[in-house]
Amino acid sequence: MTEVLERKGSSKNIWKSVDDDGEVSEVHFVFSDRVSVFDIGPMVVPFTGLGQLRCAIAGKIFKVLESQGFETHYLSHDISTGRMYVKPVNIPALTPPVDYGASAKGIILPVELLCRLALTDKFMSRVERGEIDRQQVERLTTFGDWREGSRLDPPFIECSTKFETADRYLSDSEAVEVIAETLTIPVPFRKTDHDWLIDYCYHDVKHLFRFLYQFFKSSGFLLMDGKVEAALTNLNHIMFVDSISPDELRLIGPDGRSYDKDPVREWYKDTFPDWYAELLSVKAAFPGDNSK
Repeated sequence: MTEVLERKGSSKNIWKSVDDDGEVSEVHFVFSDRVSVFDIGPMVVPFTGLGQLRCAIAGKIFKVLESQGFETHYLSHDISTGRMYVKPVNIPALTPPVDYGASAKGIILPVELLCRLALTDKFMSRVERGEIDRQQVERLTTFGDWREGSRLDPPFIECSTKFETADRYLSDSEAVEVIAETLTIPVPFRKTDHDWLIDYCYHDVKHLFRFLYQFFKSSGFLLMDGKVEAALTNLNHIMFVDSISPDELRLIGPDGRSYDKDPVREWYKDTFPDWYAELLSVKAAFPGDNSK
């Protein structure tokens, strides 16, 4: 049995175990102490112990979701080593593609699914710039309550790219096109092209985040928004994959503080304001090109 590093990410490394016949027998994550903010990759300073904490939280959330009937790729986790063992899924959108052969349990969709449960300053700014229809969002609030923290019910769901150099938001029709370019799925219940898959995903994502909202609320935390990744299983079910932790969620604690990556973002903004201003300028000048 040989362990092979499949991919290295900002928050975790993905390993696979290959037997003597070349078959993949196991896939696991090793969560790292690295922190990535502003979509520019890991920052230079690691946070000791963060990998174990990520593993503990993601493992706990996946176990709870499994107990509630949600389908996930989770198998088990070991906090002491920061490892989480998962079901292998193919990633045809990567270059080169990831293909686990007969071991694969499904195909990862080439989009991130974003769920907004409450109005945030960043989301409201996008609405004010006309990127999102304000009337559509106001209908989700209580009596059009337009202020930060107002709950959206039902949640607002949208997609962003997953495997491009830099993330960009997608309209529903663009998301369908991105999925259609990657997947060719013969299913008996398709509507037009891959429209059915967006509807299917959005339904499951709303259900997932409504549960997570109540789950965190029971401990005094307010879930504002989050992102998840999903795979289409061999049985055409939606299976939640990757990780679900404060890296992917925006959480406000009982003390009013952020329990996600926002404190790291704010520290960089406050400590290095000139650097942050230059970063915004360069990102605006070279959208989608993180090499700049």
